[in-house]
Amino acid sequence: MLLYWSCVLAFMATFRCTAADQPLVYGTAELEWNWAEAFKVNIRVQMQYPVSNGWRMALIFSQPIKKIEVWRAKVLEMKTSADQMTYALKEMYFNKNLAKGDNLTFAVVAHKSKKNLRPPGKVTVLFKGGTVIPILPTVPPPTTPPEQLIPILQLKPIDESDTGFKMIIDYQVPKAVPYWCISLKFTKNISTRNFGIDKAKVTLPREPICDSFCLGPRPYNENLQANSSLRLEFNCNKAKLFEAAPIAFFVFHPDSAQCEDFDLPVPGPVGPQESTDAELIRKWGNEFKMKLELQMERSVRGSWKITLKFSDPVAEISNLNIAKVAGKSKDRLTYYIENFPGQIQYANMKQCKKLKIEFGGKLAASSSNKPLTATASFERKEPEYAEVDPQMVCSP
Repeated sequence: MLLYWSCVLAFMATFRCTAADQPLVYGTAELEWNWAEAFKVNIRVQMQYPVSNGWRMALIFSQPIKKIEVWRAKVLEMKTSADQMTYALKEMYFNKNLAKGDNLTFAVVAHKSKKNLRPPGKVTVLFKGGTVIPILPTVPPPTTPPEQLIPILQLKPIDESDTGFKMIIDYQVPKAVPYWCISLKFTKNISTRNFGIDKAKVTLPREPICDSFCLGPRPYNENLQANSSLRLEFNCNKAKLFEAAPIAFFVFHPDSAQCEDFDLPVPGPVGPQESTDAELIRKWGNEFKMKLELQMERSVRGSWKITLKFSDPVAEISNLNIAKVAGKSKDRLTYYIENFPGQIQYANMKQCKKLKIEFGGKLAASSSNKPLTATASFERKEPEYAEVDPQMVCSP
């Protein structure tokens, strides 16, 4: 009997080891943004086999990284060698079970060890189902990622106002089609009123706001030749005044009159926000005047908020030139200011623009000999729509 149970235990241990160590799968890391202090990559792994109880992933960076931010996975450990840095990740509760053919996607923001280090370098993605952290084998990885059968293409506004925006679909048709339709989906609801498009028909829902639309051909462009270009310009109204215009994604359906819904790519963590020290212009008694200047490392689309942290309690701040007070902490050391909803020139700012703010204030306690200081941290209310040009260098 003892021999029997020993054999059973040995078999179960062997089975657990075999089940945990699944085949290695290579993923892809596509660079989306490259800021001065960090960069953002989109990770994608297509499942080559079903994963039933969790997984492990290794992100291997070819340059030193201070830290990473990721929302759809947990960081297990970090290892450093002479020429690379490796972060080990594991599953979250909602993505531990994956079917064969599924795509595991998420974004990672990596903070550089040195500012303005360009290019970000190479990021290698290794994946394994189970509990064994993958490592680089001696055999080189495949040179091409798995082919995506139905491409989901991104659109960004080419023009924007306080009430609406304009986009252009410029799609090269890979093969001749007798008929077609396009599933168009926005990252937020837009107004269905006055959806203007000239070279296609649009099916408008009855609801006043919606995020998904179906575009179809007009009689003169039903038949498209191979390698021809389909260019569609359209204007839309925003669902809310002064908000950031959304990003859109579309799927081209050849030989079909039926649009299909699809899942939007999952947004990842945003990049670092701007911050600066406020400058004390003048102080008399308990009253003072300060100014601050913030240079935008990324564009600003939509509203924003600035957190002011003072070294001494402040009873009130006033005379803000381009913003308003939105709140304060109980200890009066922290104040929150935001832009006026009606000032679209400050709700949408381009990269490198300098935001200059002056304000007055009054200390809560008697004046001391200690100098008054304050730090300002900038926060976009819709950070996922901020954009950056990696080639643009802002002048001081």
